[in-house]
Amino acid sequence: MTGEEWFANSLYALAETDIIAGFTDGTFRPTSKVTRAELAAILGRAVDYAEVNAVENKKTVDQFTDAAQIPQWAIADIQTVIQHDIMQGFPNNSFAAEEQTTRAQAVTAIHNLLTKINLK
Repeated sequence: MTGEEWFANSLYALAETDIIAGFTDGTFRPTSKVTRAELAAILGRAVDYAEVNAVENKKTVDQFTDAAQIPQWAIADIQTVIQHDIMQGFPNNSFAAEEQTTRAQAVTAIHNLLTKINLK
């Protein structure tokens, strides 16, 4: 990235709040597809940053049939988003952390987050 990209200011602002983090190799990969785990990480960090109006439920990542396939780095954020009913699993009781997020899933999760926070 050069810093001249149309999204650069938004990226830098979210990076300063630790809502967005790049990959361990120091890259951001702005044209890459986003997995459900990555979306959960972004939204989970947003929950930590914002004041959340929702009471947490007792859901855990262990409830998912594919819990063993959830990347270690994403577990805490997935836990956060499922406990705040921002994201959920599928009817077959999987989370599908490594699947690409659909636009519908992303919009629904963002909407769920926005209904639960006090915007600053």
